[in-house]
Amino acid sequence: TGGFDFRANNKNFYSTIEDSFKFGDEKATNYEIGGKLSIGASAELNFSAFWTKFDDLQISIFDGVLGFNVGNAAAAEVKGIEVDGRWAVTDFCTLSGAGAFADFEFTDFENGQCYFGQTPDSPSLPGLCDYTGRTNQLVSKFQGVTTADLHYPVFGGYEISYVTDLFYTSKYHASSTYYPALLQGGYATVNMRLGFGPEDGGWQLAVLAKNQTDQQALQYGGDTPLAGSTFGAKSNYAFYNQGRTVWVQSRVNF
Repeated sequence: TGGFDFRANNKNFYSTIEDSFKFGDEKATNYEIGGKLSIGASAELNFSAFWTKFDDLQISIFDGVLGFNVGNAAAAEVKGIEVDGRWAVTDFCTLSGAGAFADFEFTDFENGQCYFGQTPDSPSLPGLCDYTGRTNQLVSKFQGVTTADLHYPVFGGYEISYVTDLFYTSKYHASSTYYPALLQGGYATVNMRLGFGPEDGGWQLAVLAKNQTDQQALQYGGDTPLAGSTFGAKSNYAFYNQGRTVWVQSRVNF
């Protein structure tokens, strides 16, 4: 449903105060088709294809000064395919994976906030930018993960467990204003967990490592227009993911 954003201060872009503080209902029409398949006794595959049409999509719009305002982009469409599956290769090894292809497009978005220094080009709202035809913030064309899970018995009654996964995402915009410096390129991360303990799960010692390649990737960001208007310098802020982490874990069940 719609509502009111009492923090909004974008009155200059609208003819009345009511229009600047009010945002409308969001409507979504979705179609999806898919299937779940068993392949023999050791594997399964799931898939789905979807298409969604948004009218008056609610978004958070940077006001170009200090805050964010909730508003409506006129229309958007997103379509894609999702696939996941798993395969018990042996009694001790399972491979699994998932992937998603997504195509997001604003089909009518004339009230986007321009980044600092960008020339406004909205045909209906002076001072704003037209992002019709653009994708959305943080939307990748493709994301996928593959996992190997091994549990191998040793020493009569004990087992070694090893889980590793590889995650990949294609490029995406970390900024809602499509600030060029905040475009994150495609990247991959690798995580693992190596454990040892009795097969009955009474206790376990493990070593864990996340982001083994120490990949530094943008998670979110934006430009800082006050730096430009006050000091005449372009700048931005950004949040990155956590770097490589390694730790030891122990567990005892009483």
